[in-house]
Amino acid sequence: MKQAIKIIVSAIALTGILALGLISGSGCGSKPTPATTVYYQMGQTAETSREVLTITSADRTSQYRKGSFAARLFSAFVDAPPGTVFIIVEVSVTNVGKGSSLGVSPKDFSLKDSEDRVWPSVDYSGANPYPSKKLTTGQTVYGYIAFNPLATATGLEVSCVVQGSPPVLGVWQLPY
Repeated sequence: MKQAIKIIVSAIALTGILALGLISGSGCGSKPTPATTVYYQMGQTAETSREVLTITSADRTSQYRKGSFAARLFSAFVDAPPGTVFIIVEVSVTNVGKGSSLGVSPKDFSLKDSEDRVWPSVDYSGANPYPSKKLTTGQTVYGYIAFNPLATATGLEVSCVVQGSPPVLGVWQLPY
């Protein structure tokens, strides 16, 4: 009986380790591992066989205005925690794949600094938040994604795996 329990516990631990490895294998969520990395400037477009992705702008701010009227009734602004800032990027994605849906989410994006610290996207309650949804062929989604790095972080870049054949890690260098 003890041997069977040891085997079950070992199998569960191994499954957890493998799952963690799969999650950390991609810098942008559950997307495929990219074949190459391509660097872009703000406003440039990454294009693959399935997806067209553009990061149009990036703003660095200590607070942002809430998007909905109801949210503004209690507090009109969201303040960055002490010692941090918000980096808010404007993103658009179009599914150009033939006959296949394309899942998009703010969680697909990450922010990295010159010291290799990585920040995932954070909840953004401002105007036009970037949605999590599936796009059919020809559909475009547009919105804003927020990150909350340390105020002292420099050399910032936003990255996302741009799905296609092959997938590409798109990296947009920010002016901060």
